[in-house]
Amino acid sequence: MSEIQKEDVLLKVLGREELTAAEREFVKAHIDRFLTHFQGDPDEEQFVAYLKNIRDS
Repeated sequence: MSEIQKEDVLLKVLGREELTAAEREFVKAHIDRFLTHFQGDPDEEQFVAYLKNIRDS
């Protein structure tokens, strides 16, 4: 299995592309960082909901 490249995962998350199981686990492990960055910005409300969906899946 190839190593997760965080830049590639970030681009996929930002583009709301389908994530592999390993990528989803990576995002879940770093979800607090993602949420801290995007929460509070009313323009990112839908994106935060998307991140929470990943977290809760």
